[in-house]
Amino acid sequence: MPPVGPKGFGGNTMEHYGGGISRRDFLRGLAGTGAGLLLGGCRRTPRFSAKIESPSGAQRAVDAAQRFRGMSLNVASESGPQASGLILRDAPLWEKLTGIHINVVEIGSDLSRFRWLIQEHREGAGTLDCASVSLPSAPDLVNAGVLEPLDDYIAYYMPPGDRGDILPLFRDLGEWNGHQYGLMDDGDSLLLYFRSDIFGDRALQEKFAAHYGHPMRDPRSFRWGDFVEALEFFNAELGPEVHPLAPLSLELCWSLFQYRLRLEGGEFFSKSTMKPGVASPAGVRALSQVQQMLAMSVSGNTIIPPIETAIVSFMSGKSAMAIFWPPLARWCANLSSTNEAFRSAPGSQVSGRTCYALLPDGYTEFSVGFMLSVMARSRRKEAAYLFCQWLNSPEVSLPRVMSFDSLRDPFRLSHLHSPEFRRLWPGVEVYLDTLERAGTSMALLDLMMLGANDYEAAFFKALTDLRLGSDVKTVLDEMAQVWENVTTRLGRPRQRRSYLQFLSRPGAQLPPRSSKVLPSPSTFSSCASPSE
Repeated sequence: MPPVGPKGFGGNTMEHYGGGISRRDFLRGLAGTGAGLLLGGCRRTPRFSAKIESPSGAQRAVDAAQRFRGMSLNVASESGPQASGLILRDAPLWEKLTGIHINVVEIGSDLSRFRWLIQEHREGAGTLDCASVSLPSAPDLVNAGVLEPLDDYIAYYMPPGDRGDILPLFRDLGEWNGHQYGLMDDGDSLLLYFRSDIFGDRALQEKFAAHYGHPMRDPRSFRWGDFVEALEFFNAELGPEVHPLAPLSLELCWSLFQYRLRLEGGEFFSKSTMKPGVASPAGVRALSQVQQMLAMSVSGNTIIPPIETAIVSFMSGKSAMAIFWPPLARWCANLSSTNEAFRSAPGSQVSGRTCYALLPDGYTEFSVGFMLSVMARSRRKEAAYLFCQWLNSPEVSLPRVMSFDSLRDPFRLSHLHSPEFRRLWPGVEVYLDTLERAGTSMALLDLMMLGANDYEAAFFKALTDLRLGSDVKTVLDEMAQVWENVTTRLGRPRQRRSYLQFLSRPGAQLPPRSSKVLPSPSTFSSCASPSE
């Protein structure tokens, strides 16, 4: 999920390096000679001397890394709590096992993180060795030569079973132009969270049935119309003390627009001409639906609230539903944490009363997502790759996706079927089963192609204009013109190739409706799986 900032979780969203060293001083101090810069940018077939003996990918990485003992690696991460797991848990353990020190370099959030990686590469210092990279930004980073192909490393070091263990929709997300540029690190499928005490309230159910002429549906079988009825009903019956829906951030609105656009039969671009499809009737319906959700959330003004507002609203019992990334389930369950970055997190008031579902109409959106990548200009590529493989391995990634203070989410089948994970809190098995459905066949991908950040920025402006009073069609027409300008500037043939490559991925397009059957729209009875 995108970084959680300082409000509510005490994170630091400033771009900085631990120890207060400025970015300019850091680059100057580690720049090295001109010859070193040229070598750092070369792409050579690596030569491996480490023997492969263990069947474990984690142990292979540790064994091979022994010959780099005493080395330091600079690992770029999002700022604030996103980096805390690396700093407090993963980096110290890796150093204990291998003698390789990890400097966690916090490089801001969102678009600033992408620009930082591009600039660091262009300056040629080779200071960064590996990084956590958002998947929508990856095509531009690959195109700019920022990321190192990992095919040879994977073929030599990674057990085939480690790759096969990744959920089907996520397995190839690090691949572009026939090469692998990253190892999956974060299963960012959005979930619909809802309160069992509210949906199971007999008096509310009777009032709903009397008003709408039919029972309140189980959120796990919501069609869009069912969802809107629930929002309207809870707004009238529970507001303003309890809001129908927790606030939606800019990032969530962008992902939900992409989700609803395809559910409504629309497309991002024409496959043949690359003309934008966002201002189509399907796009108008999709943005109108996002507008409906915003109107029913806590935010009642023109300012789109930050991500933390949704966390606090739902955890404190102030919202009946929330659309959010998977960590919210762990926070709502009140798992313990000793992490200082999360010390100011609010205690959950909805523990034991939180249920999980896919989004209305039975699919979900894979929103953002992250992979572990090696920097092309690094002079320590093999050691950097081994650290990435170790983090990505089933053994090491499991505790990362289980903990309260982690912002990484399940992406492996072994995560979802772990007996340890399935004992973590009451109802966790439904959470894990829902994530498995998402990562197997039910998640749609955020747009992942060249220029994705520019297309996203145009949506943010359109949403702001919408909140300031412009009508849906007007802001979408303006947004489509910006998209057209971006496509022209970047080159229409190249953009078409990039878009078609995106469309070839599982999850990029909505499967045929005939292949999708929602559960029967029964009334809500419990948080147990509908099949139970």
